[in-house]
Amino acid sequence: MHQERTFIEKVNLFLKGLTMGGANKVPGVSGGMVAFVMGFYEELIFTFQRVNAKAFKLLFNGRFQSFSRYTNLQFLVLVMAGSMCSYFSVSLILDYFLKNYEIYVWAWFFGMIIGSIYYISKDFGDWRIKNIIALGIGVSVGIAISFMTPAKENDNLWFVFLCGIIGVSGMTLPGLSGSFILILLGNYVLLLVDSVNELGV
Repeated sequence: MHQERTFIEKVNLFLKGLTMGGANKVPGVSGGMVAFVMGFYEELIFTFQRVNAKAFKLLFNGRFQSFSRYTNLQFLVLVMAGSMCSYFSVSLILDYFLKNYEIYVWAWFFGMIIGSIYYISKDFGDWRIKNIIALGIGVSVGIAISFMTPAKENDNLWFVFLCGIIGVSGMTLPGLSGSFILILLGNYVLLLVDSVNELGV
């Protein structure tokens, strides 16, 4: 999976990270789905899997080049840098449009969701009964979650840590919006609005 990239490919990967990071902040949109549609989801999962005990052993032994190749570090740095920068650029722009043109923003993202459903379904031809049942269960769970009542904000460190894990899961699971789950847990504003604004000051 490791490969040398041209400058243009590096810039393109950084911009994809920007898009994924911006999507992660919008409730109802999954960063993992954006990665899937843009064609780098498999490499993202592969890279996350390589952050393991062997990688840390290479790092602690000073074998930095081997660590970089093994973990596909260049890819990870570019995507994560793009995602982080989005919280201080793309996300701020999204905040502005959500406040002033909310209906258009939601219509745009709803269109992205519908488009991604088609994108996935056209490559999926195994419609056996067990897969149809799994689809029905997934749709039912998604609908049930959307009707849940949001909890109150909780700034206890253990709960914030748990929310962070859930928020990051939106990057690895297409269809799961980490930011929407954070709304239900009551900590969306604390983690993705207030904290970002404080860091941006």
